[in-house]
Amino acid sequence: GGLFRHDAAREFGTGQEDFYSKRDRVEVIPLPGKGEGVLALAYDAAEQAVYGITTLNRVFRLADNAKRPQMLARADAVFAPVLLRLPDGRFLGACEEGRLWQYRPGDRKVEMLAVQAPCERGKRYVAGVGSLVLASNGLVYGGTTVDGFFFSFDPASGSLVNLGKPHRQAFIRCLTEGHEGLIYGIVQEPQGLAHLFTYDPMTGGFEDLGLLGTFITVQWTPHAIAAICTGRNGELFLGESDNISHLFVYYPPVVRR
Repeated sequence: GGLFRHDAAREFGTGQEDFYSKRDRVEVIPLPGKGEGVLALAYDAAEQAVYGITTLNRVFRLADNAKRPQMLARADAVFAPVLLRLPDGRFLGACEEGRLWQYRPGDRKVEMLAVQAPCERGKRYVAGVGSLVLASNGLVYGGTTVDGFFFSFDPASGSLVNLGKPHRQAFIRCLTEGHEGLIYGIVQEPQGLAHLFTYDPMTGGFEDLGLLGTFITVQWTPHAIAAICTGRNGELFLGESDNISHLFVYYPPVVRR
């Protein structure tokens, strides 16, 4: 396993020319551990460095101009593939049984928090966190794996609240915040069909937007989606995670508030 660095801003071209224009090189950056892979990354713009977690439950830092990552800490826990940076500089993640943890840059260890993501009674031993997103209201929203619960976490108070289930399926795979303040997410259990949903922090309500489909350039319905992010103009980018995978763009309607 390892990392790679690529500067897409150095490429040029628009429209179809993007497929044929000059391409910037991809720089491969191996991790020091043999067989070690990367689970999740979070960028720190203030430090101009990326922080990450690995399959050997280590935290590392890679500065923008560095050739090798710096290993910072190791946890006595099995990391979930989620990581985000909080406004105060801390990093938030999760591990087995849905427990949340935090890491403060400069520390030599990961701190386990006294909160766990929600799960059905009797299923704590298989509980897990599948997604996290930091919203503009200061709260962290997350989704669980085996039950598909949606929850909020207040980094300031340490309070965690179960907000319910957006869909009958389990496994909330990814989350992002739209420009209008809605939280968008994908729920899809193994062998299930991915549904796009929203959560409105103002009303506390969910809305199932259903399956995704496109007719451009061919008719296609993605069954599995594992990544979602919000673009500069409010569009949503969704990454398919199937044998034949595509990148989709969804343009949400503008909601007046």
